[in-house]
Amino acid sequence: MQQEMIVQSDSAVAFMGQPYRAGMPPPGNPLGGTAERGSHGGIHVWTGNPNNPFRENLGNFYSAGRDPIFYCHHANVDRMWTVWERLPADYPKTITDPDFLNAAFLFYDEKRNLVRVTVRDCLDYTRLGYAYEASDISPWLNYSPTQRVVPANVQQLAQTAQTAAQAFPATLAETIRVVVPKPAKGKADEVLLIQSIVTDSSELITFDIYVNDDENSYDSPTSAEHAGSFTQVPHRSRTAEAPSDLRIILTELYKNINIADDDGVVVVTIVPRTNGGAVTIGGIKIETRVPAA
Repeated sequence: MQQEMIVQSDSAVAFMGQPYRAGMPPPGNPLGGTAERGSHGGIHVWTGNPNNPFRENLGNFYSAGRDPIFYCHHANVDRMWTVWERLPADYPKTITDPDFLNAAFLFYDEKRNLVRVTVRDCLDYTRLGYAYEASDISPWLNYSPTQRVVPANVQQLAQTAQTAAQAFPATLAETIRVVVPKPAKGKADEVLLIQSIVTDSSELITFDIYVNDDENSYDSPTSAEHAGSFTQVPHRSRTAEAPSDLRIILTELYKNINIADDDGVVVVTIVPRTNGGAVTIGGIKIETRVPAA
């Protein structure tokens, strides 16, 4: 929760999701916002029935609305948005792009009349006659993983890893370990880009990303080395989806893993969890962080 609500949300676009405009090819999953890619997708996956061919109901886009939990789940996502709005931040929480504000959807009202509703109409949820109770019970708010005391030996880790040029492009049929150069040494303000991700949109896909993990267990999403996750809820697409990049902020992670001041590379491990063979990755790199816009 802290990752998607605070650490990885360095702009309104990072939290809400990248633009999807008329004329663009269908976007890949990583263009979604941090909460959409995180706990939102996780609940869909965990609640979907693995005994059904396509994890119906909640586990597939086309059937999710059949499950009564869908409405509770999305009401909670809406509540999370209001929590995010109240969190202190050094960036504006509003999006002023008219393509966003004027995007319209058609619904039937309580009298069965077809009505057009824009995003602009929905940004003040109190107009709908409700409000979410504020709560101070948020154990994730000040959570921090146990920090490493001794930095990982990157040179030793690198002996069992490939370079980016050797590793990619690749299908994620098995765990991939790769040495990735850093723009600056040590605890810098940087982002990891998992590039040109292409998936089979009809498949449930999950994978995890770790940085400088020398335990080789990869079983804890709460470890200091766990950088982020990818979750795709299955959905149908009539055309091929555009390749997209997964952006992960590394600034806090560097502090938590106590990266050595003279380390100019890290070892990134990408671990397939579900249907890794249905996703290909084109490349990987680390850049100096510029807030998503």
